Amino acid sequence: MNNLKDVMNFFDTHAPGWDDHTYTAEHKSRIPGIIAGLSLPTGGTVLDVGSGAGILTPHLRKSLTDSGLIIELDVSMGMLQEARKQFSQSNATFIQGAVESLPIEDNTVDCAVCFSVFPHFRHHPNALKELRRVVRSGGYLYVLHLQGSEALDACHRSKGGVVKHHKLPGVDRMRKLLVSTGWNPEDIRDSDDEYYVRAI
Repeated sequence: MNNLKDVMNFFDTHAPGWDDHTYTAEHKSRIPGIIAGLSLPTGGTVLDVGSGAGILTPHLRKSLTDSGLIIELDVSMGMLQEARKQFSQSNATFIQGAVESLPIEDNTVDCAVCFSVFPHFRHHPNALKELRRVVRSGGYLYVLHLQGSEALDACHRSKGGVVKHHKLPGVDRMRKLLVSTGWNPEDIRDSDDEYYVRAI
């Protein structure tokens, strides 16, 4: 497990220009369709876990009514500051925190979305238990990546440093993690250019 401070420092350092450095134009073009295909509560509360510089924010906002709320949660204050520059006027609230100890009350979230962040959680079972605590009964959890686990793990190894050993669980491992932490996995896909998990 990585030291939390090291992870925070890594993402604080890389926050400026993160989305442009991390996502290609092709990647960005796929995001609206991915978000549009999720079962989001139009007037409810969506938790954007590891929200980063806010790449999902405009797309989540389009799926919600004015009464809907987006909770942008990230361990990195630098990332949240980047997001606030763009989306401070939206129906979003910005919270610094770690997924393993969410600063959110029980059963207050309708849907949690983990986009391009799951490998960076310091302890996957604890993270999933915390998400189960805050998501209401019948609510959804999505774990989404624009590439599969093998490609993503190789990318992290090549970057080295704090993310060198950050891995995305394969299908069997992810299913076991979900079931053991109180989630019902409805769909898990792991291909060359997609990682998709929907659990209820």
